Amino acid sequence: MNNQEFFSKSDFQQTNSLSLDFIQAIQSQHEQTKFLDQLSQFQNLMNLTFELSENGLDSNFAKLLSEKTLQKNHKLAELHLYLSSNKLKSEGLQELSHGISTCPNLNTVTLNLIKNQIDDHGISEFGKSLSQLNSLQNLALDFSSNNIGDDGITQFCQSLVNCKNLNSAILRFSSNKIGNAGASAIINSLQSCSKINQLLIDLGNNILTDESLKDLAQEQIIYCNTSSFTLNVVQNSIGKKGCQYISKGINKMTNLEALILKFSHNDFGQTGMQDLIQGIAKCQKIKSLKLYFVNSQIEELGSYQLGQGLGKCINIEHLSLDLHNNAIGDDGAQQIGLGIQKCKNLRNITFYLVDKSVKYKGAMNVINSFKKGNKLIQILIGFEVKLTETQKNQIQRAISKIRKLVTKSVYLGK
Repeated sequence: MNNQEFFSKSDFQQTNSLSLDFIQAIQSQHEQTKFLDQLSQFQNLMNLTFELSENGLDSNFAKLLSEKTLQKNHKLAELHLYLSSNKLKSEGLQELSHGISTCPNLNTVTLNLIKNQIDDHGISEFGKSLSQLNSLQNLALDFSSNNIGDDGITQFCQSLVNCKNLNSAILRFSSNKIGNAGASAIINSLQSCSKINQLLIDLGNNILTDESLKDLAQEQIIYCNTSSFTLNVVQNSIGKKGCQYISKGINKMTNLEALILKFSHNDFGQTGMQDLIQGIAKCQKIKSLKLYFVNSQIEELGSYQLGQGLGKCINIEHLSLDLHNNAIGDDGAQQIGLGIQKCKNLRNITFYLVDKSVKYKGAMNVINSFKKGNKLIQILIGFEVKLTETQKNQIQRAISKIRKLVTKSVYLGK
């Protein structure tokens, strides 16, 4: 619904689903008041979605939103609030939390509060509101770029353990102040949610070390029903030991079909790669694999281990690799290609290897490895390779010879 339709609507009582987009549209107090007054007339909503990012909203707005809308729509089953880059702070989140806790039928909650100056107190109070939602099945939170530390996330997780009916949990806390204790609290709290099918944990750009992942390797941590798992720990201090822990944790996910690991800008190196890929190779149900290892000191030996491991992932249909700046070299690229060549069920591949150590020979070795992919229909490749026109044409011809290929996109550098 656009702004004009919203402010002219008259059948408030008959509407049970409402979706609004007001990015940068209600920045003045007058516009905010008008918006809240209009919204307050809807009292039979079952599905509410609105985008109110970048409007300078404060805790008073959150209080009125809670009182005039959330507390008057007890039938709400789905709530999606996108409130990034405002000024709600923890006081505003506490007001929203109170309103959310008054909606007992909520089964789906999405809350985006990126850049809202939320601290430990705010996330702790929000956790208490979630613990009162006995019907909650789907939870998607984005609290990136706030001021949340170990104390707040630990208290939040103490409440999260009560959400035992969760099927999907998306928890984004990148760019905060979370350390090992906070990461352990998240991992441990979710073990009580035995129904989780989809799990995403985003702790990129915090203050984690290897010990933050230790609990994943413990025997009691078993996400046995999880079919989709994403872990983002980019720009932390994860090394070889952390890779061992995540490898052991993945092995416990016996129903895993989709895996995304974002480990870029850590220093797990060659031996860490060996541990990671060996663990992944044991998960024979995986069909979709995405690995982001930018600037991770993999080098040629790590590339060899990666290729060996990929060659054992025989059921993979969708593969995405981002290996920027790892000093892989032509031989390393060839080893990865040889591993990919053994993935007989591969349907599409995205491969970014922007690495000055990889030359024409390495690029050709990778592309030639795709020729035996009987089911491959899509290729997206990126190489930072300085080539002559003749070499570019040879690469293009090599790709054109791949059987069944429907979509191709090749970036060959400058």
